[in-house]
Amino acid sequence: MTRRVQLLLAVGIVVLSGFECFRAYPSLPDPMASNFGREGVPGGWSSKKSFLTLHGVSLGFWLGALLAARALAANAGQNFDGSTRRWLGDSIGWFLVASMAFSATVTHWVFEANLEAGRLSDRFGWLLAIYIGYVLAWTVRLIQRVRRESHRG
Repeated sequence: MTRRVQLLLAVGIVVLSGFECFRAYPSLPDPMASNFGREGVPGGWSSKKSFLTLHGVSLGFWLGALLAARALAANAGQNFDGSTRRWLGDSIGWFLVASMAFSATVTHWVFEANLEAGRLSDRFGWLLAIYIGYVLAWTVRLIQRVRRESHRG
């Protein structure tokens, strides 16, 4: 069930982000602000085509990794039991869904900055802090689980 929910969320993110890219593309300036400084002020630019291509490639990477996560976890270490392999697949899947959501949200805010606000949303700093906290917590849990299982064998 978890895998199905993860896949539905990931596909939903791709569809919604794709729809937004399609909708925003004609209105985006070329070049568009794609890099923002500490205060949210634009500091770097790229063509809208290259920005959207990179965004599409990154979402494709996350989705492909999500599809491969179960198979990779199933082949993880000889010392891991079935429950640990399932946990790895689920955990990696949630990490990838979170990464996709982060990427799509930041892209949305970059569109807002280019189309309306003129600067990146102040919410970006909070989202980045939450995402980094999640990544750190996820990494610690992963290391702890793998260490515990490795010492059992």
